[in-house]
Amino acid sequence: DSDGLLPGLLRRDIYSFFGQIASILRWLYGRETTYALVEKKGKAKNKYYGKLIMDLSNEVRSSVEQGTTAMERLVKKLGNAEDKA
Repeated sequence: DSDGLLPGLLRRDIYSFFGQIASILRWLYGRETTYALVEKKGKAKNKYYGKLIMDLSNEVRSSVEQGTTAMERLVKKLGNAEDKA
């Protein structure tokens, strides 16, 4: 049944896409990386910017998690609608 194939492929692609984005963002904006940069420089100005980076990374991570959750809900609704049809 080709009608059931498309939602499955979409679901897989969406999960894969958001998983990769989340992984990249964790790598780029991870606390450990930011903390190491702040400690290495050791200056008040760098600590201030380090805190800003950590705050930004937390916001980005939260947004990605919310986006992933929203997409998972949409995919689930799509699957439920397909099952009812």
